[in-house]
Amino acid sequence: MRYEHWIADLRFGVRQLARNRSFTMAALATLALAIGSCSSIFSVVHAVLLRKLPYKNADRLILIWGTGGRTSNRDQISFTDLQDWRRNSHSFEEMANFHSYVYALTDPGATERIRALQVSDGYFRVMQSAPLVGRYFIPEDFLPGKQQVTVLSYEFWREKFGGDPAIVGKTISLNLHPFVIIGVAPRDLASLPDSVIFRPPSQLYTPVIAEYSADNRSDRFLRGIALLKPGIPLWQAQAELNVLVDAMQKQYPNEDGGRGVHLVTLKGDLVRNIRSTVIVLQVAVFLVLLIACANVANLLLARSTARQREMAIREALGASRARIVRQVLTESALLAFCSGALGIALAYGTVRFLVQLGSHVLPELSGVAINAQVLIFTSGLCVVTALVFGTAPALHISAIDVAGALKAGVRSVGLTPSQAWTRLLLVATEVAISVVLLISAGLLMKSFVLLQRVDPGFDAHHVAMTYVYPPRLRDASIAQQQAYFQRILSRISALPGIEDAAITSGVPDSGDFDSIRMDIQGRVFSPGQRPITDRFVISPSYFSTLRIGLLGGRLFDSSDDLQHPRVVIVNRLLADRLFPGENPIGRKVRIPTPGNFTSETEAWWTIVGVVGDVVQNGLASRTTMQVYVPYTQYDCATSNLLFRTGGDPVRLAGEVRGSLRDIDPMLTAQDFEAMEDVLAGSIAEQRFSTTLLTIFGVSGLLLAAIGIYSVVSFVVAQRTSEIGTRIALGSTPNQVVGLVVRDGIRPVLIGALAGVAACIPATRLLEHQLFKTERLDPLTFAVVFAVLLGASLLACYIPAYRASRIDPVQALRME
Repeated sequence: MRYEHWIADLRFGVRQLARNRSFTMAALATLALAIGSCSSIFSVVHAVLLRKLPYKNADRLILIWGTGGRTSNRDQISFTDLQDWRRNSHSFEEMANFHSYVYALTDPGATERIRALQVSDGYFRVMQSAPLVGRYFIPEDFLPGKQQVTVLSYEFWREKFGGDPAIVGKTISLNLHPFVIIGVAPRDLASLPDSVIFRPPSQLYTPVIAEYSADNRSDRFLRGIALLKPGIPLWQAQAELNVLVDAMQKQYPNEDGGRGVHLVTLKGDLVRNIRSTVIVLQVAVFLVLLIACANVANLLLARSTARQREMAIREALGASRARIVRQVLTESALLAFCSGALGIALAYGTVRFLVQLGSHVLPELSGVAINAQVLIFTSGLCVVTALVFGTAPALHISAIDVAGALKAGVRSVGLTPSQAWTRLLLVATEVAISVVLLISAGLLMKSFVLLQRVDPGFDAHHVAMTYVYPPRLRDASIAQQQAYFQRILSRISALPGIEDAAITSGVPDSGDFDSIRMDIQGRVFSPGQRPITDRFVISPSYFSTLRIGLLGGRLFDSSDDLQHPRVVIVNRLLADRLFPGENPIGRKVRIPTPGNFTSETEAWWTIVGVVGDVVQNGLASRTTMQVYVPYTQYDCATSNLLFRTGGDPVRLAGEVRGSLRDIDPMLTAQDFEAMEDVLAGSIAEQRFSTTLLTIFGVSGLLLAAIGIYSVVSFVVAQRTSEIGTRIALGSTPNQVVGLVVRDGIRPVLIGALAGVAACIPATRLLEHQLFKTERLDPLTFAVVFAVLLGASLLACYIPAYRASRIDPVQALRME
């Protein structure tokens, strides 16, 4: 094929699109919206699922999580257990522990919170990193009592110290202790993802100071990371560690009984909760694109019917059918690529909307951009789109009856039965896809509404929180901690506008937790079967600040200190599950206790009260067993401050921050957040997916309604003379409307039934995202069917009404 023929086809296509402006604008708008949506969602897919992580050999970086705790397969592990795995396994090049931490950097006259990663020996070998300046940690740096040292991240070194190459050997004050800077990490040593360290990027590294001992097996405050040997599959490494864990459970039943290990790639862990959500959204937007293609195909079919005489003349003058098909496909490709260009422009704005909507849910969205990969994807999408919506019209035109089309006085020979069925099939397909989208959106919407109605167990209105880390309390006694926090609570409670204030080790509904195993006096549990409960260290005012109801017994008071018996309060779930049919008040339990105790000699704590259940891990999570201990009897060196006001609590952040610094200039409280925002953040992922899928579902419904309208309008135009004859012979307007609506609604019903059938397997993709909602919820199906039927009837009625007003005389003159 000669190059000149392509240029001629393009020029003719441009003239055709320019001549039919209404058709061109409608087709461009429809396709541009769909292609732009596809491109923007693909940018998310690329950023979250396809983009490589910024680590060397990222596919061999493995996270090591514990199992058997209350978080299923994502528990923390002990230093001693990992050291045993490190010595006895053969599938890994290196293993290491790590733990996120916050220091107070105390410069003269200023205190700054610093995000750190405490790491064990081997971490930098796992990350395959060499220092940019100085050195990394050596075994002596991990010994207790040695000079404390730190390694700076590249960004922190540049920002805080101006990239000073002579920084090695200098000292900084962290938590009022001197740390010697021994090295600087290179720029390519990226911080571990937020979802792994649960904090923003680390600014420096310090050694994990932990002792290898049997007693340390139960102290699970660390996480693990490893580097697989080349060629070793993940399943083989998992199987090897399973064998080691089984042996350890038998050897240390009290410490490791019921505990296991779970390996996952760093990438797999990062996308564990969002992979299916992003895939569902990409599938949904592809379905919207299919609806758009069906719409444009119908428009092209209508246009091709009007161009039959033109194509018949071309064929009569010697043009082959292949040449005619090529011309029609060229016009379709031109339309698709113009729509793609507009779609990319729309995608830039859409990406900003997606980042704003979901960056706090998916931190990776902050890196979403319309890059080269997205442009390549869009180009391929344009080619496929042109073939999808251009094939049917091209085949229709190539199959014209030349003789019939050239008969004098005939402006259009109309559609053959097969061609008419093609149009009806396109409408049915649009409707079926719309049903799938709408039902999926409806299920998520119902689930989200039910989520918002969940009682979190506390009153979040007019309450704010901030993380409080007093460096002076690092090595303080419980009595000193108590006095310190009591000064804070007294000062904050006295501020104008503050109604109540409290201290807690974990903020409700935030995901913060500290799970422990508990003994009950008079009961014997087999190894690994002791009940797991969440532990919260609180001030007595905690329950009144959050308005958590007392169900039995009493709350903490000022007498619950170190001079009196140790007491705890439990939630209703713990009372019902561990003391069924009994009164838990007065029963004694044993929990890990600060001091020189072993697991067998730890003190007994008396249950003095039962309070309501509080949702701790998001509104969609299950309620956990919870035990509360007073900070006057328990170690609480770091904590969270909660305060209740009569209005917007965040407005008082400045006054609260100032009061805290008056108490202690080294006390930092940088970020304040309303508890209502904490609640909203716990269902942000559901809000993100529900919002987008609802937009796509409504878009599909509108496009389907437009498609139905265009088909019925075209049919009415083709049957103008027939309808005029019927009216002339006595048919009433209502009879004409009924005739047109019946014919128009038939493919809608067929498509709706097909869509409902498709939803039976399709909704399995959403099943794990639903909250108290069945994936085949009959109410959702019924509402969607009613909405679709109403929109379809309206789309049919408008052209039907116009048909009922046809002048029979004018209609008959057209013959």
